[in-house]
Amino acid sequence: MSALLNPRIFGVRLSVLAHLYRRRLRAHPAGELLAGAGVAIGVALVFGVLLANASLESSASELVHGLTGSARYALVARSSQGFEQRLAEEAGNLSGVQVAAPVLRENVTLIGPRGKQEAVQLIGVSPSIESLGGSATQQYASATALLQGGVGLPTGVAGDLGVERGASVGLASKGQVRTTRVKALLGGGVLGSASSSPVAVAVLAVAQQLAGVGPRVSEVLIEPAPGKAGMVAGELRRLAAGRLDVRPADYELGLLSQALRPSRQSTSLFSAISVMIGFLLALTAMLLTVPERRRFIAELRMRGYEPRQIVLLLGFQALALGVVASLVGVGAGELLSHVLFQRTPSFLSAAFPIGTEVAVHLGTVLIAIGAGVLATALASLS
Repeated sequence: MSALLNPRIFGVRLSVLAHLYRRRLRAHPAGELLAGAGVAIGVALVFGVLLANASLESSASELVHGLTGSARYALVARSSQGFEQRLAEEAGNLSGVQVAAPVLRENVTLIGPRGKQEAVQLIGVSPSIESLGGSATQQYASATALLQGGVGLPTGVAGDLGVERGASVGLASKGQVRTTRVKALLGGGVLGSASSSPVAVAVLAVAQQLAGVGPRVSEVLIEPAPGKAGMVAGELRRLAAGRLDVRPADYELGLLSQALRPSRQSTSLFSAISVMIGFLLALTAMLLTVPERRRFIAELRMRGYEPRQIVLLLGFQALALGVVASLVGVGAGELLSHVLFQRTPSFLSAAFPIGTEVAVHLGTVLIAIGAGVLATALASLS
């Protein structure tokens, strides 16, 4: 059993590798601390930017998928004016359509009791949307009685406005301000990382009244019957007759991905620069210890260590330093994402319901740690 916990690698026990590195830390703590600090700085910059970018898409994705559920198609208006609700009813009567859920999406401004304003997207849903099974729409539909005559707000938006459940808020749309009540608060258990997304939810008829748009909707979410997807797509195109668009239900995420392409390119450049900064700082610290490392390697060779064992020892030390420094950098990067990178670009928030909640994904953490370990290994083995 001890052999499994303490295996030999190239004839060297794992415990021996750990012992030699502990000896080095005691002998040269300043050099290792300086090298680790350089790597941590680079990882913090990389992780902070990657985390902020990933959070933009994560909150929008959770909100859209929570709304669309199992819907496959969306009959979408070509302008912000929407289209007549009777077309949604006609779409629901098409053969092959299992569920047709009309949705109103209107950009409005909420006004809190102390005059604080928040630009949000008002989403009006009908009870039929519950049949789509989206995580958020289940809550929307089950809260129909609560939302009658009022709106539901994500906890993040309610906190920004300084309101609680039952409070009155103003809703500005089409040049008019109407007063409504906050009937429900939607937290992270319903919306996940979208709990800070700038939206307000109401029953469709209430939303139409608050927005002042009359019997009009922005889109209809369509779930075809099993095996009827192709037929339903053709029927929807004939119903649209060139006046509306037939798109995938989550089409908005594709538009967001295109809008974020320039941001991703700049992020890639900034991440590469951050990795280079960490590498240069780590390399500088390593160069300060070159004479001592040469003496250490000469000592190992005199003791009979083979070249591959020496490389193994250097690699183990680089891995240990890189992992610890990268974990510190991940923590610092998350703090940076909250302090410096949390603000959503205005050109995106005006078009997409993007929240400010930071979503940490395992893939983003692994990329940042991998970059830190790579920089440490290159600096050490150089």
